[in-house]
Amino acid sequence: MIEHPRTARGGLSAWLALAECLDLWETSDVVGATVALLARPSNRILTSDPEALTRLDQARDVPAMVVRC
Repeated sequence: MIEHPRTARGGLSAWLALAECLDLWETSDVVGATVALLARPSNRILTSDPEALTRLDQARDVPAMVVRC
């Protein structure tokens, strides 16, 4: 059974963290912000919009590699 994010343990915190990042990063790109939040330093992020993901990645100060696909 999959719990709704608002009722799952810690789910509300995840939603609030994402909302805060969207506001701080001045973006409405929910998918891009989620990818940037989940990125780790050694990750490669494959995207059709490397400029946007690089900007989000740099705003978070995580040196992941962003690659156009």
